[in-house]
Amino acid sequence: MIHVDLQPEPASFDAAVRQRGLAWLAANQIAPNAPLPQGTQLPDYWRVCLPDLRGRYRNCCAYLALRIELVEDRPSVDHFIPKSGQPALAYEWSNYRLARAPTNSRKGHHTDVLDPCAVQTGWFRLEMVTGRIYPSPVLPANTRQAVQATIDRLRLDDEPMRDLRAQHLQRYHEDHWSAADLHTHSPSSGTKPTARACCSSPLLQCHRSAIQKAGVELALQLARRKVMAHEAEAWARDGLDRWAAEHIAEPPPKGAGLYVVRGGLSVRQPRRRVYVDNSVISGCFDKELMAGSLALFAAAKRGAVTILVSEVVREELEGAPQAVQKLLEDLSSDQLEDLGAPAEARKLVDAYIDEGVLTMKSLNDARHIAIASVAGVDALVSWNQRHMVNPRRVLRYHAINRRLGYPEVPIHKPTEEALQHEEGEERV
Repeated sequence: MIHVDLQPEPASFDAAVRQRGLAWLAANQIAPNAPLPQGTQLPDYWRVCLPDLRGRYRNCCAYLALRIELVEDRPSVDHFIPKSGQPALAYEWSNYRLARAPTNSRKGHHTDVLDPCAVQTGWFRLEMVTGRIYPSPVLPANTRQAVQATIDRLRLDDEPMRDLRAQHLQRYHEDHWSAADLHTHSPSSGTKPTARACCSSPLLQCHRSAIQKAGVELALQLARRKVMAHEAEAWARDGLDRWAAEHIAEPPPKGAGLYVVRGGLSVRQPRRRVYVDNSVISGCFDKELMAGSLALFAAAKRGAVTILVSEVVREELEGAPQAVQKLLEDLSSDQLEDLGAPAEARKLVDAYIDEGVLTMKSLNDARHIAIASVAGVDALVSWNQRHMVNPRRVLRYHAINRRLGYPEVPIHKPTEEALQHEEGEERV
């Protein structure tokens, strides 16, 4: 499963589905937001919009991130929040997920399945040679458990699904499929993958996956043809350059590269852009927080991350001891980036406060999150567990960001960010 952007409802939806459904509920004296009386069957007006769902989501199953093959499968309208609990949501476009019929049946009325529109990039990992799906090992325990529960409930990692994903890659690798064919069966939202893809396959998802794809091809070459390591490295570089030129609008990110270690391929990832608030910087001088904060600055020194700050951070550091301020002064231009105070962030700040996620007493916390969201950082790290690293609040920040068209920035403690770097080089 990967993140799916919620698509706008069709112009005809309100009259064809919503109004008809609400009128039926009213005529039958059924409360729209109370559990459906036992034995009551709702009229399936939602079936009218199935062609629109297929068109807007490019016939891609929201839960599988794979094309629904019309000969073998049947597309269906899944109600993410079960209609038995809130009948009115049976007639709401925002509650619909296009799903392969068997997957829809497996989900049923269960509520332990993650919403594809809320899933963050990287929560589900794909082992591309075997097709295995598993939770990212760097996730917090509760999130990792939720990912595994979704995999188990929907059988995302059963043998038929593994085989299908592996077959797709095999066909592409052996030139039976073009990139366009792979795109059709493991689809993205457009011809060229972008960071804001509607439903992009893990095989064709942005620059990082372009690098991973070259790595998988090299791994297959090494396994099947026993190519010498130095020849394989040259092949991978050339293959990545050609693939990137054809399929992505921009070159791979600065600092990315491929190199061979112990006969296999490793991927040198680009620097992660990590926004820090004042608690992380001052944490370098706190006995309980020191290890996590210093680890982040060490990661910047060795080129794994770029530390991002803003005008808010600068304001909060005014009057701080010289040793605290010197931490930022000692970073080079490629280790530190100042985002300033973008005016665009004000809209998000107002939304966080107007909707009660934060109060005016926590204005600076809202500004940190808004600036990081506008900048599209890889992560925001903080020791502030009340207002920032708070799972319930994070879900609400993400919901507001999605509605206003901004990315869902991962928010966690420096110790969790450090785990990202302990993985080291990604191996195929």
